[in-house]
Order: sequence, then C-alpha cells, then structure tokens
Amino acid sequence: MNRPDPRYYLELLRPGLIPIPAIQPGVCSVCRTGVREGFEDCRSCEEHRHRRDVRVLAISMSAHGEFLHRHLRRYKDGNADERRLFTRRLAALLELFLRHHLDCLGGPFNQVATVPSTTSNRDALRAIVNQLRRFKGWQNPLACRTRPDNLTHFIAARSIAGQRVLLFDDTFTSGRSIFGAYRVLEEAGAQVVGPLVVGRHFHPESSDWPNHKKLMKCLKRTPWSVEACGICGPVHCPGLPPPPTLALL
Repeated sequence: MNRPDPRYYLELLRPGLIPIPAIQPGVCSVCRTGVREGFEDCRSCEEHRHRRDVRVLAISMSAHGEFLHRHLRRYKDGNADERRLFTRRLAALLELFLRHHLDCLGGPFNQVATVPSTTSNRDALRAIVNQLRRFKGWQNPLACRTRPDNLTHFIAARSIAGQRVLLFDDTFTSGRSIFGAYRVLEEAGAQVVGPLVVGRHFHPESSDWPNHKKLMKCLKRTPWSVEACGICGPVHCPGLPPPPTLALL
C-alpha cells in the first residue's frame, strides 16, 4: 500500500504549529525567542554561538507541554506505535518545508547532518531523515563520542570537506549542541546550510523570558502556513518591550 501524501500528515500537525516571529526589538535575532532585559539576543545564543552571522531557522515555535512539544518527545521516547506515527508526521513536515524554503535556508546542499543525541534515542532523528526519498542511502557525517572524562563531543567525517551540508535538529533549546555541531562541521571544511530545527522550544511561564506571553499571544493569532517561514513570512508582533539602550556618557 502506498504511503499517504505528506500533506495528509501535515494536516494532522497543523493545529499545533506556531509561526515564527520577525526579528524586531524584544526578539532574539538568532533563535527568535523573547530576549531578557538588557540583551539584544537571548543569553543562550550569546553564550554558545561562535559566529555572529549564524541564524537558526525553526519551522515552528514549540511551547513546553503543548502539541508539537509532545510530538518532539514521543517520536523518540513513546511506544512503538507513537514513534512510528510521530516520525512520519515530522518527516512530512520537514519534506514540505524543504520544498518551499530551500532558498531561505541558503540554497541547495549536498549532504545533511543531524545533531547526534547525547541523552535519548540516537537513531530517532535519523529515522525522520530516512523517511525522505531525497536522502535515500544517507549517512550522517556527524557522530557523538565520549571522552575519557565522560563528557561527550561531536566529530565529523573527513568526506564533508568542500561539501554544502544542511545541519538539522529536532529541537532548539539552549543551542549548545547545534552550535557545537556547526563549529565541528566548519572545522572539517564543510559549508553549513541552516541550521534548521523543527521546533524552537520555550516555556511560556518562564520568568527568564518576560516577552514570551505577549509574543505567544501575538503569534497564535496568526495561523501557521507551510508557505511562510521565519525568513520569507515572519510574524511582526508590535508592543514588545525592547531591550533598554545605554545612555551615552
């Protein structure tokens, strides 16, 4: 039996997808979350990114405990039926997003690298990518290794030197892993496309992100569309408190 069209699975996900905000005062220019007072970008991005021009493109915002967040957890940690179903839905979302927004990501790529999980099912993200026909026979050029001190680190295959590599992950939270993977790919000689993530995770009630309630109220008024992304169709949210400017002495 033929597998349903990706648009079938997308419709099952659509009610839980949240559009991405535009870069504006009060919104991090790297990951599009609300910024803390006194920062132009969020503290996590300021701490972990190694280059000022790196921008993360998320397919959807992902509120803690809500629909998309549950998918991004259960496709890895659920029972067999949940893992199978949620993997197909997330793969369909990725497939359709790439059809519409390849130029927004930075153009065509030769390979895809998924950020290896250091804690959960390490084959889960690979299962999403394996669902896409364009990645048939794909081998992840990134791997996770444990050092003698029990800390983990990423290594990249030498074969990616000179290649355009899409960097993909399921969730962006602090950015530590994806920015670390980005640096490793660059040091191996790859030209990194993206990075692209399915969900930009946040906790709506977190006191660390004072703009989130206003931001999410604005974003949820706009239906998510596969034809718009954080580059070509971001949502502008007026009224967010901007970070304070320093007075000139």
